[in-house]
Amino acid sequence: MREAWCEALPLDDDRRLETHVWLASSITARSVSARQALGSINEGLDRLCANTIEVYTGRVGDASARTALRAFTDGLALNGIVDPERFTPSVVESSLDLYLDGLQRPDQ
Repeated sequence: MREAWCEALPLDDDRRLETHVWLASSITARSVSARQALGSINEGLDRLCANTIEVYTGRVGDASARTALRAFTDGLALNGIVDPERFTPSVVESSLDLYLDGLQRPDQ
């Protein structure tokens, strides 16, 4: 799961460009086709959130945990673009690791 998240976050030039395009498109999407294209991306991220919560906690269908994870990772992505000197790839990865570690099942 961590590897999948690293692919979705702005950790190198290619992923920073992808994230920048996703953010800019999300803000400016007006046409139905643009919103549909973004919908596919967002559905994929939502599935990744659901899978992550299930794998790390064993909870299926925990909408609050999925929403919190999505808000956290979207925040990492946004900050990685607007403040790359502070949110370096290593900071983004260590923040992700800290969050994921916090999701661990209590019995682990």
